[in-house]
Amino acid sequence: MLKIAIVSEAPADAELGCCIADRVIVSCIEWLRGDPDLLAFQREWVSDHKGLPFRWDRVDDLGRDINFPIRGRFGDEKDYPDFRAAVRVLRTIQYLFEDIDAVVLIRDLDDQPDRAKGLEQARSRFNEKTSAFRVVVGAALTKRECWVLAGFVPRDDCERKLLKEERSYLGFDPTTKSHELTAKNSERGDKRSAKRVLKKLTRENLDREEECWTLTPLDELRSNGQTNGLADYLQQVEEVLVPMVMRD
Repeated sequence: MLKIAIVSEAPADAELGCCIADRVIVSCIEWLRGDPDLLAFQREWVSDHKGLPFRWDRVDDLGRDINFPIRGRFGDEKDYPDFRAAVRVLRTIQYLFEDIDAVVLIRDLDDQPDRAKGLEQARSRFNEKTSAFRVVVGAALTKRECWVLAGFVPRDDCERKLLKEERSYLGFDPTTKSHELTAKNSERGDKRSAKRVLKKLTRENLDREEECWTLTPLDELRSNGQTNGLADYLQQVEEVLVPMVMRD
């Protein structure tokens, strides 16, 4: 069974990243399409030594907790944002699991697009030094909420009205151009806040929000996610994780 770790900022981000990855894997493998329940016997999403999910804000604490020196030399070339944090978490997971097969890094870019370069830099640098496991990067522009909005498809007249109102208010369609939204806090009145828009369209219904990534066809997620990082994540899962499951 494949062991995969996912690193995120919050449980909701990890849930989205795992679910979408699982959907891609099932869609690409014929014998899983026929019986998706078999996926549970092919891969395991692992947690840390305490059974907790891996989180970006806990990386250093985790290293100290297991007495693992995760800081060190990183080379002389320019480091982009999040490069060092990514290398530290990859080193820590490698230390915890001798048999880990893949690590998925899910990260909101917020208003720092160079974070994506840092994550890719860490993946390249890490793979140069070890082939112990593969790394998949999911960089959400600007936030996880933008990925959810890419899967929002109005299902009744009320939702169609809400989306029409948002198109008029914003001057663009937030489901197809979610990358134009911001990472700012919705409570501060920013009209382009991704959080504000998602709350408005889903009427703060978490079940409705979840449907955006669990029920919306993958082809639609790919189409609407071309500019917010979601399509790139789907492609990496297909290129990296799918072949691993097929070989297992």
